[in-house]
Amino acid sequence: MANNTVLAVKTREAKAPKGELRSRRAEGIIPAVVYGGKGKPENLWVSRKDLEKAIHKAHSSNVLFDLQFDEKSAHETALLKSIQKHLLYSHPIHVDFYRVDITHKVDVEVAVRLTGEAKGVKNQGGILEHLLREVRVRCLPTAIPESIMVNVTELEIGHGVLVSDLKIPEGVEVVTDKNHVVINIVAPAREEEVAAPVAEAAAAAPEVITRGKKETADQLAGAATGTASAKGASAKPVAPASGAKA
Repeated sequence: MANNTVLAVKTREAKAPKGELRSRRAEGIIPAVVYGGKGKPENLWVSRKDLEKAIHKAHSSNVLFDLQFDEKSAHETALLKSIQKHLLYSHPIHVDFYRVDITHKVDVEVAVRLTGEAKGVKNQGGILEHLLREVRVRCLPTAIPESIMVNVTELEIGHGVLVSDLKIPEGVEVVTDKNHVVINIVAPAREEEVAAPVAEAAAAAPEVITRGKKETADQLAGAATGTASAKGASAKPVAPASGAKA
């Protein structure tokens, strides 16, 4: 379930100077914003180290935070909504929080994680297709599961798992279509099945090229014939006019 983690925050100006943003980030303090619920959006400063520690501890992106405002001795409950990361170093440089009421249900995406090794893969040489890696659920903020686990050990070739087959904790409702395929164990493609399209393509290519060459040759031959006829016509002697000397 989602962890309720205390995180100290401080309010900041809506448009902080770029120089201040750079210096703050160098100190390990990153900009953030909290919005949603009944309150107005607020711009914040948070500790990057404390944020990363909380996310790592939760093993989930659905971290429930208790945001503590030191300067006004208040707190707000919020979910981690999104994180913007540095392109090169991958550490957080900005974060969004979404206010929630712990007495009202919310819709969130929860990761689907696999355990075990499928018989169809281990003993039959099949291939496991993990088609759906997250499912959308509806529940109270305090009841959000860290992940939904699926044991694939008994799955053989031709077997699969639907959303309706998932073991969902009590108090959690699945919003994703229950007929959606989560996992499939499929047989590997045979060599002849792979080779057939290649052979067909190889056989078709010369036919197109030959036809093109033939059409081009015919056109050239026709053009040559027409040129020769034109030359022959212009080479015919012209009869002298009456009374002219031979």
